[in-house]
Amino acid sequence: KNGDTINKHIEFAKSLNLEIEKRPTDKKTVCIPEKFGDVYENYNRLQQKAGYDLRDYKGCEVTLYSYKIENSEKVMNILVYRGRIIGGDISDVSISGDMLPLEKNNEKTET
Repeated sequence: KNGDTINKHIEFAKSLNLEIEKRPTDKKTVCIPEKFGDVYENYNRLQQKAGYDLRDYKGCEVTLYSYKIENSEKVMNILVYRGRIIGGDISDVSISGDMLPLEKNNEKTET
């Protein structure tokens, strides 16, 4: 179970070449909706880029942890269900508001 402790969250971040602060800036319970609207469909496409799929968790309550990424304006958000990381994102908290999948060497690529 890669998401059942804060230390495992830090290890997970390191596996993505990210250094995060030692405590989450936010922790809350969220419910993955039974039916996905446009927002969740788009968010799930982002998940699929990193090998996750939230469709398996429709209707489930999950815990959302947010960690500040050191020396950046970004936050790593992870979704944890029963001690396992099931998805998340890297969000830019600056005006641009870019959101990236949880992938190693996460550099924005031009399309």
